[in-house]
Order: sequence, then C-alpha cells, then structure tokens
Amino acid sequence: MEQTGKTARDAARLFQELIEHWETADAAARQRLSLNVTDFKALKLLCERGPLGPGELAGTLHISTATTTGVVDRLESHGYVTRTLHPTDRRRSSITVNDALIQDPLAPAHALLSDVDTVLASRPQPEREQMLACLRELSDRMRHTISQFPVPSHHPAK
Repeated sequence: MEQTGKTARDAARLFQELIEHWETADAAARQRLSLNVTDFKALKLLCERGPLGPGELAGTLHISTATTTGVVDRLESHGYVTRTLHPTDRRRSSITVNDALIQDPLAPAHALLSDVDTVLASRPQPEREQMLACLRELSDRMRHTISQFPVPSHHPAK
C-alpha cells in the first residue's frame, strides 16, 4: 500500500507540473494578446468549441450574462471575435473567433500540443489508447469526487 501511495503522489506531482506548464503557456499567450484572464478563457473556449451564443459562453465560464457582454465587447474591440445576429431570431447572436488574428499569439499553447502529439506518436497505438483511457477514467473519478464537495454559500459580508 505504501508503494501505491508514493506512486499516486508522484503522479499528482507530475500532473501539477503539467498544469504549471499549460499556465505558463497561457500567460505568454494572454500577454501577447493583451487580455485579462477571463477574456482569455472566453477566447480559448471559443477556439476549442467553435461559435457559441453569449448565454452558452456565460454558462460555461460561470459568469453573468452582463459580464459576458463586457468580455465579448473587449474581444470584439481587439478584433479577436465577431458577433453575428441569428438569421431568423434577432434576439440571438453567435460569437465566432477570427482565427487569422490569433494564431501567432497562441503559439505557446500550440507548441505544448505539439509536444503532446510527439510523445503520444512515439508510443504504440495500444499504449496510447491505454494512456488516454487511464486519463479519461482519472478525470471522470475526479469530476465525481469534486461534485461531492459542499457548495460554498455566498453570504454578504457583515
């Protein structure tokens, strides 16, 4: 059991290092794009998932729709996104990334993805599938564990 605990601690330390590497790449990209953390998270989400409506963006980022309006306004003022109205429902809009404007600033993240690709490509297909299955299972178990945490209540300061 002691060896298993050490292995789990070693794995957790390595995961933390990987997270720190991604955070460093994100910070470099944020700086290149001149964005704050929330605006950058929104831009990354739009890059990963494609066009989203403001409500979807707000829900995924766990921010208010009013805050989302400010985020999209700032991203649009930089030219990073375009907001288009729905063709038949003028109350709805879609936010789309202007890919040509953000490719170079996202180079740090792309470099890390290339590293992941290189390491995975160096492994036989069954081993890659095993690694991905293990990561998926770990993510699912952690998501479940986190869902059991008590939700903090927000009481006004007295």
